[in-house]
Amino acid sequence: MTLDQLRSELRATGLFFAVDPGAGQATLGGMAATRASGTTTLRYGSMRENVISMTAVLASGEIIRTARRARKSSAGYDLTRLLIGSEGTLAVITELTLRLHGIPETIVAAVAGFSTLEGACRTAIQAIQSGLCVARVELLDE
Repeated sequence: MTLDQLRSELRATGLFFAVDPGAGQATLGGMAATRASGTTTLRYGSMRENVISMTAVLASGEIIRTARRARKSSAGYDLTRLLIGSEGTLAVITELTLRLHGIPETIVAAVAGFSTLEGACRTAIQAIQSGLCVARVELLDE
């Protein structure tokens, strides 16, 4: 399933999938395999924080399902986090359980120009520290 297909399925539910690498045709399995992130990572995290569990096939052909225990359990390896970002070298991801978020009631966007990189970074830090609910931050250069 691609990110655009997931967005289309979720449109009427009031929920959204927060990871936005900027490519709507990206597959969810590929996004997990590469630990995709994007402009929403600041608030919602990357694929690592947004995949709850998965089914994957090892090189031996064995099918594994991760995160089957209670979420607070600390017993055993965290195979979900291990496989995310492994780029298919440890297993091929075939199924994902994803964390979804409610669509915010209001969304405000702003574009700001800065004369220095330091000024842009300082402003972003102060905005977050002041309690603003910042969902996206992107730095564009020349």
